Amino acid sequence: MKRLLKRIGLFDSFTTEIKVSPQTLVDNFSKITDSDQPDLFDSFTFDKKEYKGFVTTEKFELKKRKWFLLSSQHWAEAFGEIKKLDDKTIVKVDIYSMHSHFVLIGFSLTSLFFLIPGLGLMFFSSPNSEINGVIGGLTILSIGFIIIGIPIYRMRWSVQNLKWDLENELRKLRE
Repeated sequence: MKRLLKRIGLFDSFTTEIKVSPQTLVDNFSKITDSDQPDLFDSFTFDKKEYKGFVTTEKFELKKRKWFLLSSQHWAEAFGEIKKLDDKTIVKVDIYSMHSHFVLIGFSLTSLFFLIPGLGLMFFSSPNSEINGVIGGLTILSIGFIIIGIPIYRMRWSVQNLKWDLENELRKLRE
């Protein structure tokens, strides 16, 4: 499933080495990370911290804080491992747009409600109204592809944006 998600851009990963201790990494990320407790009014808070999640010396889970007008754009979550090797710290990060079973359920439901009826209309329409069946089927298929395409585009953007932000944060620690 990871290969499929990576292929369509809903999963990405990277590994980097930095020459600071894991505790320094934790301290720097703790300055910009708020606890990941669910909050009904999370989008309306005026906290300056960029991320929600937790960071320990072995692993971390982060996601971008949702802001008032941009709350639907931050879907991606980063899961990382921190390992100390000699004088370097190795950080391995996996970024998911959503959990893979949610993506699978979404594609299945969209297929069930749009793609199957659209194809059924196109191929099993009666002979005297064949053009109406094709037009109706193409319309339903087009709506289904739009309903699948827009969220995929936004989830891909969210994964790329979180990866870029985390790489920049780790690059700051390297310097």
